[in-house]
Amino acid sequence: MAKRVAVVILRNQAEGLRVSGGISVLGEDVTVFVLDRALADEREVTTNLDMVREVGLPVFTNVVPPGEFTLAKPEEIAERLMENDVVLTF
Repeated sequence: MAKRVAVVILRNQAEGLRVSGGISVLGEDVTVFVLDRALADEREVTTNLDMVREVGLPVFTNVVPPGEFTLAKPEEIAERLMENDVVLTF
């Protein structure tokens, strides 16, 4: 049975995205949260974001404008985080 894993991306964006994609390939149910700042326009971040897109992971953010991600209020983010078996922060 797949575990529900939340990946919270605060500082190390490239690594958080890389781990998100990798864990999903292992069969876990992954949700990504990009918090407090937009993703950097860097090659490594972009490459790992492409992998997240390719595997179709849901991505929520509190950053305005949200771009391609789903904008969520702090209360919604907290509620969604509580639904997971594991929360990883980067």
